[in-house]
Amino acid sequence: MFRSIKYILITILISCLLWASENDHIPDVVKPHPIDLSVYDGQGSLLISWSIPDSIKVSEANVFAREFGQEQFELISLIPRGQFQYLDYNCDPGSRYFYKLEITDIYGKTYNSDTKTPPFGTCIPITFDALFDDDIKSIHHLIIEHLDQELKTIYPYTDLRPVLDLLSPILNSDHKWIEVFPLEQLNEIESAISVLDEVLNDKDLYDDILTYGSLYRNHLYIEPDDWSINVKESILKIRNDWQTLYDQYVDAQDLYALLAPVRIIGCLPADDGYILKIYLFHPDQTYGNDIFVMSGQEFIYIGNHENTDSKLMSIYVPDTWNYADLMMDDVFIQNCPLFIGDSVIYTIEGDIIPMDASSENLIRVNNKESSLWFNEVTWNPFSRRLGVELMAKQDLGEDYFIDNEEFKLWDISTYLGLGPQYMDSLFTLDQESALPTVITLKTWDQDRPRILEYIVLDTLPFAISRMPDGGSWHYSDLQTLGLSNESIDNDFNQGFVPELFVLYQNYPNPFNGQTKISFDLLEDAIVNLYITDATGRIHDKLVDEEYKNSGIYNYVWDGDGRSTGIYFITLVAQVNEAPPAVLSRKMIYLK
Repeated sequence: MFRSIKYILITILISCLLWASENDHIPDVVKPHPIDLSVYDGQGSLLISWSIPDSIKVSEANVFAREFGQEQFELISLIPRGQFQYLDYNCDPGSRYFYKLEITDIYGKTYNSDTKTPPFGTCIPITFDALFDDDIKSIHHLIIEHLDQELKTIYPYTDLRPVLDLLSPILNSDHKWIEVFPLEQLNEIESAISVLDEVLNDKDLYDDILTYGSLYRNHLYIEPDDWSINVKESILKIRNDWQTLYDQYVDAQDLYALLAPVRIIGCLPADDGYILKIYLFHPDQTYGNDIFVMSGQEFIYIGNHENTDSKLMSIYVPDTWNYADLMMDDVFIQNCPLFIGDSVIYTIEGDIIPMDASSENLIRVNNKESSLWFNEVTWNPFSRRLGVELMAKQDLGEDYFIDNEEFKLWDISTYLGLGPQYMDSLFTLDQESALPTVITLKTWDQDRPRILEYIVLDTLPFAISRMPDGGSWHYSDLQTLGLSNESIDNDFNQGFVPELFVLYQNYPNPFNGQTKISFDLLEDAIVNLYITDATGRIHDKLVDEEYKNSGIYNYVWDGDGRSTGIYFITLVAQVNEAPPAVLSRKMIYLK
């Protein structure tokens, strides 16, 4: 008998399994599924949050609600795919509301949250209506607004909101004081820095922000258990960012004080010419002084700007100019190449970088940090020999390449290693290549090349390196291609390049008429000494392939009959079969 019952039970179980398997393919069967739905009270709103198993591929989600006393749920919102929260503002203060969620998957199956005991919440009356700001979109924003109100009460003498704005998480700059902050206010806020520091590090700040929870928690889509955690993380982030700004403030003041009164900060190609962006960093130092840009014998007068409200000027120059020299009275300030063809920014530290849609402020201290950069460049226009050193961080995860206007020079594939890496290579450009020309360091951005930096090659030799590694550009006498540019004591493995001469700056400079050129020759050598203009055209050869004994040499060059402008002294010395040593200095002739 027991065996018969056993067989009957087995038969029923198998039938049930077969029925379930067959009905599993019916698309319109409504099947309950565990959907975790929660409702959180808030002032003037109710936050509905839910989670579903990863196995459900959502096609459509709908939120339903009914007020206490109503019998039927009503559809209140169709939820976009991928969203797991909904904020219900359409609620009466003091009333209780029940909610359910209905999800349809990509196969047509429908799942509901618990409708027998649906979650509910009560809409809390708004008690601090004057404090609520609908524009606040994050806890970070809420903290900044709170600090702003505190500072206006404690320190009403100066508007410190521009300083608080530097703490924005979307600002991507390592030099916010110079690149973002209003420079005319940089020194004015000095006395307020300590007040800011005290307010930002106030021990009661955490508790003060917590009290906003019932007012802003739902508005910011944050569940109660996460509110205190998010507040603590946001305050910690703001304090860390402030500490960086606090530490950088004095250095920013020093850098600002050393900046030239006026600088060219950008160049944009225009019809038959270029638009130069010129910025007055210290307008008070330009009063009564004549400012102009020039190229050879041509110049454009900008004015003395005794009465101007705008610090940024736009000046048109013709496309016959390859370079623009910025002058204030008889003082040379800056030389900028214009022929690059792209919109560029000239940084304070001497980088030439692309100007793009994100370049709202053209004032830049240096190039943005990347995983790889130019670290040293040497150029000999006579042999067309180009030496390039790149420096990369640990774990380089991008592909880079170097090219010029004609062809790609160097593909730098993904490189993995421990610590900083130095990569160098030598190239010989075609003797027929037109000068000046430009080489660019590029990376790939969504399958499109993106330029990181430009290096200009002209008819004058140079050797430049970033000092320290990754720092600002400096002219260098010692070549360390493939090695760190840092000087290391007792490093006997480092190759030493002997000094053959010392070329002094001409005196006087600037000059009107004659100027004295001096150099010390440290070894017997074959010497060339010549004068060129900014285009590379040779004006005078003071020494032409002459054998000179070691010693001190002085020459006088007369600028009479020359055009006002920039000229270069170039000294070339060669000992035996060694490569020639080359050095150039800039001098300014003013009639």
